Amino acid sequence: MSEAAEFGLTDDPDGVDDRLDLVLFSAGAWTVGIEAAQVAGAWPATSAMASNCATACALIGLPTAPQDAPQEGKRTGMHLLSLKHPEQDVVVNLPVEFVSVPFRQIHPLPALLAARTRLRGLRAVILPADASDQHVALLFDSGTWA
Repeated sequence: MSEAAEFGLTDDPDGVDDRLDLVLFSAGAWTVGIEAAQVAGAWPATSAMASNCATACALIGLPTAPQDAPQEGKRTGMHLLSLKHPEQDVVVNLPVEFVSVPFRQIHPLPALLAARTRLRGLRAVILPADASDQHVALLFDSGTWA
């Protein structure tokens, strides 16, 4: 099952829902999203390439995931995302997916939480369309990762 399918991100049956295009990827134990307009490109990363770039976890302030066995059905590995602002390459974990998220699934942080979080650039959470699904994603402003 794709990351997008896990979130219930499907075409809007009414065709009237406003959406935000995002790139979703894994960072530590979390699914993270950034606005697709901020990504100039993405490609598989070799260990040598990755050693010269910051990881998303380090830039955000998330702990890295333990090196457990990969989850069934999930791809593993690394990709480089080339960001437009700030202009830099960032190492992220697979899967990396382009999705279009309905605005109704994006929930900005409450003011107190936004003021107190130590995660750089955290702006909102993305809740799945299906309320019984417990999987959430964190939405970040990559412009704060300088």
